[in-house]
Amino acid sequence: MSEISKPLATVTMNLVLAEYFDLTDHQHRPRYGVMYFLKSQLTGKIDQKPYYLTEQTDKRELNQYFKEKMVYVPSAFPAISVQEKPAIDSD
Repeated sequence: MSEISKPLATVTMNLVLAEYFDLTDHQHRPRYGVMYFLKSQLTGKIDQKPYYLTEQTDKRELNQYFKEKMVYVPSAFPAISVQEKPAIDSD
């Protein structure tokens, strides 16, 4: 039986430094469900794991990250490119 290759996708997205209203609505309430990324102060690299603002998010910790300019969000109109690749190279 031959193995069927499943496509893999590479997703690229543009991130920008988060601003206050990226994380809150105009009534200053948290925008639950917002995806954000954190930039390491040690390495200067952005963690590839997305985080989501939820009711369980530690608001003090997030506020500290925000003040230290570590929080990034997808740009308002993100240019997302998807490049599909076969999971297994066929030779």
